[in-house]
Amino acid sequence: MHDTAHVSIIKHFEDIHDTRVDRSKKYKLTDILFLSLTAILCGADTFVEIENFGNASLPFFSKYIDTESGIPSHDTIGRVFSSINPQEFQNSFLQWILDIVKSTKGKVVAIDGKAIRGVKNPIHMVNVWVAENSVLFGQAKVDSKQNEIVAINKLLKILDLEGTIVTIDAMGCQKDIVEKICAQNADYVIALKANQKNLLENTKIFFDSEDLTNEAVFDISETVEKSRDRFERRVCITTQADEILEYVNRKSQWRNLTTLIKLGSTRKIKGKTSYQERYFISSLNENAEIIASIVRKHWSVENNLHWVLDISFREDETLARVKHAAENLSLLKKIVLSLIKQDKAKGSMKSKRNRAGWNIEFRERLLGLISG
Repeated sequence: MHDTAHVSIIKHFEDIHDTRVDRSKKYKLTDILFLSLTAILCGADTFVEIENFGNASLPFFSKYIDTESGIPSHDTIGRVFSSINPQEFQNSFLQWILDIVKSTKGKVVAIDGKAIRGVKNPIHMVNVWVAENSVLFGQAKVDSKQNEIVAINKLLKILDLEGTIVTIDAMGCQKDIVEKICAQNADYVIALKANQKNLLENTKIFFDSEDLTNEAVFDISETVEKSRDRFERRVCITTQADEILEYVNRKSQWRNLTTLIKLGSTRKIKGKTSYQERYFISSLNENAEIIASIVRKHWSVENNLHWVLDISFREDETLARVKHAAENLSLLKKIVLSLIKQDKAKGSMKSKRNRAGWNIEFRERLLGLISG
């Protein structure tokens, strides 16, 4: 049997405090985590499915964990997940992420919220996603969407964001959040909406009233995507914030605010055309092409994390309700998602999970048990 301390992921979980009393410690905490991680990697989504996969793959698990007492029941697994301190779990996860990512400098770190609706009272998770590496960088639970600002502030305190570009939707367009980002020597691109009414209105007026062909004031980037039944044209326009901020006397309230951005998107899908305008503020002094690429990377948290969690990991169907079970199970699923994203071979999330279930060598390579 291999010592779990040599398993690249599990070694980071060994410092998590096991709250079970001695008489209930029939299974080691790291063994339960390794079982659960592997089962989810191979297609399991619930505690029952984790137990079933463990029993079906007993010879495999006997190589890496103590299976003398068999595979723990789904009730045992659920109780363990409900008792783990989420902050300790996340801290150990962040150490593993730092081993994987090495450096986040210059990378886009997208912060966005998601509700887990399967539980009786939906919980809201604010996720931090490193776009270029396709890995979760952190998460925080809140009671409702309205409290996401609390979670963002909490995450900004515990994450090392130096040198990154932080992107947030409009809810994060708050002066104190901008201050915290800049205090870490990070940059930001943040959506600007009605929660900053005066700045938004003056920004709209400025873009609408000026000559956009004036290259001394504006920089423009345009991209077009076409397919058989879809057409999308995106136009990103940037200008120096000084152009209007002195007029509205707001520059001093927004630390390092340098650039204002207008992004227009025209879509034609199956003959129906729609147009959307979005506005952003940024500390970056970059051209429109770079800014447009950063905004697109932000939406990778929606496409590559939230959508995958719902479709491939059935997160909205979770029945975990006790204490911290849903939050910790959500984090473990994101660990698995990040692991699979490191494999650059072609294939969907579902196909790679299936392959991990069928192909032991592929499974061991994803888990870092063998090199490849």
